[in-house]
Amino acid sequence: MPRLENGKRSHAFSTSRDHGFLEKSIRIEAARLDDGRVRLRLEPIDPGHAFPTGDLFRRLELSAEISGVDNMSLGSTSRYLTRHWGFKPKANGRELISDDRLFDRAVDVVLELGAGGKGHDIVWRVAYQRVAHPKGIDEASAEIEGEVVLGSGMLHPSEAEK
Repeated sequence: MPRLENGKRSHAFSTSRDHGFLEKSIRIEAARLDDGRVRLRLEPIDPGHAFPTGDLFRRLELSAEISGVDNMSLGSTSRYLTRHWGFKPKANGRELISDDRLFDRAVDVVLELGAGGKGHDIVWRVAYQRVAHPKGIDEASAEIEGEVVLGSGMLHPSEAEK
């Protein structure tokens, strides 16, 4: 907490709503692989702890979509990098099942779209999300309070795929 001119400490922290701060926290590279797969390489920049961090329900949503004629979606997939929770048997509450957030090194995540992606553009996106309410254990149905898109792009088919 830096000192202000009046000698008091500042509470102006960079937060999950600061787009510039979040963009500078991660480096993203995308590559198209064979058979409609996309590799996203995520590298945390100067991590002091896991990314995303904050409350228990911050997450990264990684998604890819096959773009057809007139940008019609021909298929999509997504994955969440977060703390993954399950329900405790015969108890009220959740338990931590796994944690695949980014820590101190680059991570490659492969998203599979299947052969339907052959010959089509693939649109990818990485978003930092603030989950307001997890609805059960299906992560895709969570209520999202807000998000910041950290990276996105389009991968064109190779000449061999066309």
